[in-house]
Amino acid sequence: MPLEILYVQTDKQNYFTGENIWFRAYLVNTHTHVQDTTSRYVYAELINSLGRVKNRVMIRHNNGVFSGHIPVTEELEAGSYVLRFFTRHLENFGEEYFFQRIIHIITPESLEENHLSEEITTTAPVQNNDFVVSFHPEGGDIPAGVFTRVAFKAINSSGLGENIQGVVVNERGDTITHIQSSHRGMGSFMLRANSKDRLFAVCRNDAGVEKRFELPRAKEDAIPLQILRRRGNVMIHLPQRDNRDLYVTLQYRGYIIYAVRWESNREMLIIPEISLPTGVIGIVLSDSQGIPLSKRQIFNTNRQETINTAFTTNRDTHGTRERVNATVSITDSENRPVQANFSISVIDNDIAHYDASVNILSTLLLTSELRGHIEDPAYYFMSDNEKATEHLDLVMLTHGWTRFDVSRIYQEETIAVWQDFERSHVITGTLGGRQRRIAEQPVTLIIPQFGFFDLTYTDEEGRFRFDNFEFPEGTEIFIQGRRHTEIQIDRPVFPSVDNLFIPMQANVPVFGTEQVEDFLRYLSDDGIWSEVLDEFVITERRREEPNRSIFSSPVNRRVEREELEAFGTMNLLMAMQFVIPGARSCHITPFLHIHHRGEVVSPRIWVDDIQLDSLIDLTDIPFHTIESIEIVDNASLLGLGSAVALLITTGEDHRPASYYSSHIAIITPLGYQVRREFFAPAYTFPEQRANERPDLRTTIFWNPNVTTREDGSAAIQFYTSDNTGNYVVIIEGITDEGGIVHAVSRFR
Repeated sequence: MPLEILYVQTDKQNYFTGENIWFRAYLVNTHTHVQDTTSRYVYAELINSLGRVKNRVMIRHNNGVFSGHIPVTEELEAGSYVLRFFTRHLENFGEEYFFQRIIHIITPESLEENHLSEEITTTAPVQNNDFVVSFHPEGGDIPAGVFTRVAFKAINSSGLGENIQGVVVNERGDTITHIQSSHRGMGSFMLRANSKDRLFAVCRNDAGVEKRFELPRAKEDAIPLQILRRRGNVMIHLPQRDNRDLYVTLQYRGYIIYAVRWESNREMLIIPEISLPTGVIGIVLSDSQGIPLSKRQIFNTNRQETINTAFTTNRDTHGTRERVNATVSITDSENRPVQANFSISVIDNDIAHYDASVNILSTLLLTSELRGHIEDPAYYFMSDNEKATEHLDLVMLTHGWTRFDVSRIYQEETIAVWQDFERSHVITGTLGGRQRRIAEQPVTLIIPQFGFFDLTYTDEEGRFRFDNFEFPEGTEIFIQGRRHTEIQIDRPVFPSVDNLFIPMQANVPVFGTEQVEDFLRYLSDDGIWSEVLDEFVITERRREEPNRSIFSSPVNRRVEREELEAFGTMNLLMAMQFVIPGARSCHITPFLHIHHRGEVVSPRIWVDDIQLDSLIDLTDIPFHTIESIEIVDNASLLGLGSAVALLITTGEDHRPASYYSSHIAIITPLGYQVRREFFAPAYTFPEQRANERPDLRTTIFWNPNVTTREDGSAAIQFYTSDNTGNYVVIIEGITDEGGIVHAVSRFR
C-alpha cells in the first residue's frame, strides 16, 4: 500500500491555445492526510487521446507546496487530454495509484471551423450497444436458503455504466425477481437460492439489446455479513452461522480500528457512526485462525470531522473590470477557526467550466481506496444529494467488493519496491573501455551554469552514480571520465501509458459568432493580457559579465585577452609559455610541463570547465576566442587532479573536438520547473479600465498557496474581466490536522 496519496487541483477544465494549465498538487500521508514532502518531486504529464506524452514537467515543492503549470502551445491539437500526476514512490504500485484529470484544449482552428464540440468529443472511443453485467453478493457469497442482497453493475463498451432492467430466472425460465439499475448501471436485488439452483439474469439496455448472464451459485457453508444503516448506526448482522468461533474486524487505511469476538447469542453488532472515522472501512468476518470468511466495505461519514469553508464577497454582484474583495473562512464542525493551506481558482464558468466530477474529497476519501474507474465520484459528496448515501453503498458493493484484500490485515504484505522516495536528482551510468580497469575509476560531474562540481568513482562493474543535488529545467550537465574510456548515461525511465481512459463528455462550451470573434482576437495576442508601459529610452548598454570558471578564485593569477594579444603571437601554445613561468611543451609527448616548487609537473588543462587530455586538443580552439587563462596553484585541493591547473575560458560558444569525445557526455536531463507566478491585470487607474483591448480571461484568479490566519480566514482580491456572467470559485486544501477543505461558490 502506498504511503502517500496524490490529488491535484487545476484552475479549470477548458483551455485556449496560449494559456497555461495551472495546478496545485496535494501530496498527503495515506494514514493521516497531513501534507507530506517525503517525496521531493511530483511529475505532471499532458497526454493526448493516442496515449502520447506531449509534455512532462517536474515539480519541486516550495515550502511544502507543489504547484506548477503546463503551457498550451500552438503544437497541441484541439481535443481531450489527460493530465497525469505521479511520484516515483507511487510508481512502485502501478498506474492505478496515479492521479488523472481530463481537460479540453480549444484552438483557433476549432473555433473558426465551428466544430468545437465534435472535435473534442470524437477523441473518445466510438460507443456501440454492447454491455456486460457483473454480480456482487453482499459479503462475497450467496448463502443457500437465506435472503441475500446481490449488487450488480452493467458496463458498456466505453467502460461507462449502462442503464439496464430485466429479470432473474431459473433454468426452467421461471421469474424469480425483477432487477433495475438505479445509478450509472449499478443496482441491487434480494435473492434466496439453493445450492443446486442455476439462476440467470436476462438484461436489456435502453437500446433494446438483450443479454443473458449466469449468477454466482449459492453455497451451503457460506456465512455472510449483512450490513444495515439505521439511525446513525452501523448494524452488522449474521443471518446464519455455525459452531466456529468468529471474529469481526474493522480496517481503515491499513490499520485495525475495531475487533471483537462474535458471541454465540449475539443477533446484531451495533457501532455508532460517530465512533468511526470518515472514509472507506473494511469489515471482515474471520475464524479463530484469522481466515477470512466474509467481507464487506462501507463508507462512513462522521459529521464531527466536517470542515466548513465559506467564500464571501463585499458585494452580491460586480461590474466589469471591478475589484472584488473576498474572504475565505474555514472552521470545524463546531465553527471553531481552523488553520489550513489551500488553493483557489476563480473562473468564468460560462466559458471555461470546472471539472465537477472529481474533487479533493472524492479522491482522498473514495477513489484512492478503490480499484477500477468510478464515474463522477464527486457526485457522492454533494451535500444536497438525497440519493448520495444509497448510491455510494452500491459503489461499495461493486467496486469495494472486488478490491478489498483482507490478507493485508492478518499478514505482512511485502511489495517489490523498485524505487524509494525520490529526494534528489540522480544521474547514473557506466564507464567502459578496451582492456582497461573500469573499477574505481574517477568520473566528474560539472554544471558550469551554477558552478557545481562533483567527483565519484565507479564500482566493480564500472557503474557510477551522482545524487544529493538538484537543478532546474534546461540545465546542461557535463560528465567526464578519463581518456580512452567511454561514458554511457542511463536514460531515465518514466511509466508507460497503459490505462488511458477518456470517456465521451459534453462539458465543452459552444460559442456564438461574436464570442468566437472576440476569442480569436484574444488568441492572436498569445492569450496573455499585457499592459502598455510608458515609452523609455535605453541610454547605456548592459555590461556583460566576463566568463568565469567554476574553479575561479581571486587568489589565482588571471591573464585577460588584452594581455594575451600583447604577446604578439596568435598561437595558444606559445602564448601559454609566456604566461606560465618555466612552461615548455614537449614534441615527443602531447603534454605541457612546468616547473612548480622545484619539480617538473604536468598541469591539468580545463577549457570552459571541461578537462582536456592533451595539448593536441588545444589546437581546435582559435586563439581569438580565448578570453582568459587562469593559473590555479594547489589545484589538487579542488579535486582538479594535479598540483597545478590551467583554466581557459572562451569568449564565444566554441567547443573543442574533445567535448564530443566518448569519455565526455553532455546532457540536459529533466530538471525541476522554475516557479512562475499567475498574472492578472489590476484596474487600479482609470486609464487601465478604459483600455480598449478586450479582457476575455477565462481564469480570473489563481493562487495555489493561501494560508489562513489564526482566526481561520484569508483575504482574497482580484479584478473581474469584460465578460458578464457566472463566476465559479473552487477552494481546495488541507488543514494542519489533515482535514479536507473543499468548497464551490458562485457569484456574478
